[in-house]
Amino acid sequence: MTALIHLRDTTGEAGQPSEMLQKLSEAAQYLREVPPLLQSKLLIELARAYGWNGKSQEALHRIGEARATLPEENTFVPIFLSGDSDLFHLILLEGQTHLGMGDHLASSNHYEQAGKLFAQIETLPSTVVIPERIRIEIINKQALTTMKMQNLEQFCGYLEKGIHGAKALGSEKRRQEAIDIYWEARKIWPYEARVKELSDMFISMN
Repeated sequence: MTALIHLRDTTGEAGQPSEMLQKLSEAAQYLREVPPLLQSKLLIELARAYGWNGKSQEALHRIGEARATLPEENTFVPIFLSGDSDLFHLILLEGQTHLGMGDHLASSNHYEQAGKLFAQIETLPSTVVIPERIRIEIINKQALTTMKMQNLEQFCGYLEKGIHGAKALGSEKRRQEAIDIYWEARKIWPYEARVKELSDMFISMN
């Protein structure tokens, strides 16, 4: 099941949301054979896939199931699985689900909901340990969300944080995320000096 979940990264990032949904649906046949923590992980992954395919009702239904299934206390699972499965992961993917629905429905309400979800990462209990790579990914998603809402001030602030975070982490993946978001922003603000100046930060990362 875990292997099929990770296959969604390949298909999703390749711009194949229908293939992504298919792989996760295959994984769902093993849903009741794994601990609740991984059940919740699969359900929220399914929610995101439905959202990216414009199936908003199915996405919202899976979000509810994922939240209901997530255990209050983490039962034992191998560390290589638990590192990508917890409340922080649910917040990340639930926010991405709303981003996908916002793109399909051209609705700013979903973007606003995504922004509220990503902001929850700042108020999680101290007992929830957020991997730094996930924290930086969420900051990048906050930049993406504010870009879609055309909030220039917040966009620049979040993208700067994302760039600095990627550099401190030494993560090429997080850096590439920030670069991709930057070029999307240039389409919205092609002549905005503050956006153009962000490119200098990428040069300083090399």
